[in-house]
Amino acid sequence: MRPVAKSSGGVLSDRQQSRATASLTYRQRLRHLLHLPTETTDQQIHDLIELGFTSNNVRALIDLGVLNTDLQGRLSSGGHSTADESDYVFRIAHILSLAEIFFGDIEKAIRWLSKPKTQFAGKTPFQMLSTSPGTRRVEELLAQGTEGMTL
Repeated sequence: MRPVAKSSGGVLSDRQQSRATASLTYRQRLRHLLHLPTETTDQQIHDLIELGFTSNNVRALIDLGVLNTDLQGRLSSGGHSTADESDYVFRIAHILSLAEIFFGDIEKAIRWLSKPKTQFAGKTPFQMLSTSPGTRRVEELLAQGTEGMTL
C-alpha cells in the first residue's frame, strides 16, 4: 500500500483513504436524497425522523420513484410522515446511498435493489427494507460485494 499524507501529520493507507472517501460520499448522497444541509448531524437526522419528513425532504426519492404511492400522496398534499414511515424512508435513502457508491451509478443501484434475490427468499432488496433486520441483511450483502463476493 502506498501511504498518503494526512493533514494531522499522520499517514493514511490507500485503503483508509478509500474508506474515508466512501464515508464522505455516503454522507453527501444521504443528505442529497433527504434534502438536508451538508452540516446536518446524525442527532438532527434522528430528530427529523421522529418529527416526520415532508415532501421537501423526500423529493429526490419521489423523483427516483422509490417511495410507495400512498406515502407520496400524503406528503404531496402537505402532510408529514409518521416516525415509522420516516424511519423506513431513511432506510431507503441509507441503502440507496450505499448501493450507489458500490455500483457507481444511481440507476444501476436502483436496478439491483429492484431485482429479487435468492438470498432474500425471492424478495427484492427494496422489499427487505421494511424491517431493520431486513435492512441489515441488505447491508451485509452489499458489504460482501465490496469484499469481492458475488451479489
